[in-house]
This record gives sequence, structure tokens and C-alpha cells, in this order.
Amino acid sequence: MTIEDVIYGQAWASVLALAAAVIIALFALSARMGLISVQPSLRQLARVGFLPAAAAVAVIATWGSLYLSEVANFLPCEYCWYQRIAMYPLALILVIAAVTRDLRIWRYALPLAVIGAGVSIYHYWLQENPDGPAACSAGVPCSVRYVDELGFVSIPWMAMSAFILIAVLLVVARAVGAAPNGGDGETVRLEGDEAEVDGKVPDAPWKSASSPRQS
Repeated sequence: MTIEDVIYGQAWASVLALAAAVIIALFALSARMGLISVQPSLRQLARVGFLPAAAAVAVIATWGSLYLSEVANFLPCEYCWYQRIAMYPLALILVIAAVTRDLRIWRYALPLAVIGAGVSIYHYWLQENPDGPAACSAGVPCSVRYVDELGFVSIPWMAMSAFILIAVLLVVARAVGAAPNGGDGETVRLEGDEAEVDGKVPDAPWKSASSPRQS
């Protein structure tokens, strides 16, 4: 597999990631507004699966970033580094949160994802408007396009799609796993299954078998 093949795959992955973020956001908003009903199994999937999914996106995005600089030998510009500063910690803290099933991580991860998405959007705009305001005059110009796939996908586009998908997954996981009054540390019942809301995601169904009680 050549470098060009890997970059082409990354481009399609970013498009699919952004599409997934839009679909999940619209589905969650429709459910929130009462336009559609959500099965308990889907709620359980969001509580249990969305945090690990966000961690996986962050890890894959971090790997992709390192691949472009260390294997493809694309020198990162100033705004590329800003996006790395936002993404690389997410790859660590989201993995830890997924392992410990700690939804409280959204307080720290969501701001990083939002800031990273904002920087990515501005960086993409700079690439689309090279005659705009001067930026990154020293070193690699921020308007340079190492990647131009599918007619619109560049490196900041890839980063933007990852940040947006991570943010959407965190927001939906938090909304589904939170108590109705927005508080933490309470036990609530959602659609017939009990979820302990102390900032922790409940165990997956295959891990939910109760242990023998001790007298």
C-alpha cells in the first residue's frame, strides 16, 4: 500500500466521520424534541459505546497526523501544531475514560474538541482563501495544501471531521447518561433499565450479570 493509498483512505474516512456526526446529531436532536422514539437498546448503546467510539476516533486521528508527518514527511505548519495540541491529549484522556467508564471526562474533552474544530475550520478557510489575511509567515505557510482529495478534502478538513465527531459523541453520551435534572451522583431509570449516574457509564449488557450477594 502506497502513501497515496493511505491518504486517499484517510480522506474518505474523514468524509464518513463528518457524515456520521451529522446523522447522530440529527437523530439525537429529533429524539430530544420528541419527533422520534428511541429504543432502550439504542440508549444503552449510546451510554456504553459512544465514549469508546470517541476514544477510537481520537487515536485514529492522532495516528493519521503522525503518519502524515513521520511517514509522508509533510512538515506541519503553525495551525497544524495547534490542532495537534488539541487532538493528542484527547487520544490519551479519552482512552483512560473509556477504560474506566468515566463520563465526567466530557468536561475536559469537549472544550478541546470544540477549540480544535474551530482552529481546523479557520485553517481550512485559509487554504481556500490563500489571498486572505497573512498567517504562518515563518516556516511552512498555513495555506499550503499537502493533501487535496475528492476535490475538497485537505488535512485541516480531516482534523475538523474528527473533532466534530468526537464532540457529538461526547455530547450525546453525556445527554443519555445524565440524570433528568442534570445532576450527577443519582440513580435514574431510563426506559426500564437502571443506570447509575455518578459520572460513570454503566456496564455493557454482557457484563451486567449480578454477582452473588453475601449474607
